Amino acid sequence: MYFPKTIATINFKGGVGKTTVTWCLGDVVSSFSDTKVLLFDLDAQMSLTQAIALNEDGYTLESRFQKWYEASIEKKKTIFDALDKFARPAKHFDFPVGYDFIYKLTDNLHFVPSVEDLYWMELDVFDRDGVKDFIRRLLGKITNAAKLSDYDYVLFDFRHLLRFFPTAFFHVVTLY
Repeated sequence: MYFPKTIATINFKGGVGKTTVTWCLGDVVSSFSDTKVLLFDLDAQMSLTQAIALNEDGYTLESRFQKWYEASIEKKKTIFDALDKFARPAKHFDFPVGYDFIYKLTDNLHFVPSVEDLYWMELDVFDRDGVKDFIRRLLGKITNAAKLSDYDYVLFDFRHLLRFFPTAFFHVVTLY
């Protein structure tokens, strides 16, 4: 089974440029090669999501990203909804992934935005041990989805205070 290279921008201090590095690395790699990159914003502060929304929609009357984003929230196709489904007791992780979950910035650069609901993870609403395989299983779904791109790289941006995701990352990330 093919699995993309995964990179997490990690620093336990805020304001050091994790979001900027994640976005710039993804943009440069996907723009100057035929490399498919998937960005994840796993930060409830939503810095990468807000930056991409401003870059995509700017001050135009037609807000392509905003419309897509609102539809993904309405359809319950967000990263939080995926985590919520994964955390529920069930035999199967029933969360289909497609372009209603992944936003296409360009042909080679795609994006999974954050949502404010990720703040619930700060309150330990989810059992850390119960969701430690979440990122690996979600990437497996993305990798095996017939209608999605075959990503070469997956880049993660996440909050320095987020206690849950570092545990999940050590199971899947190739480069820190």
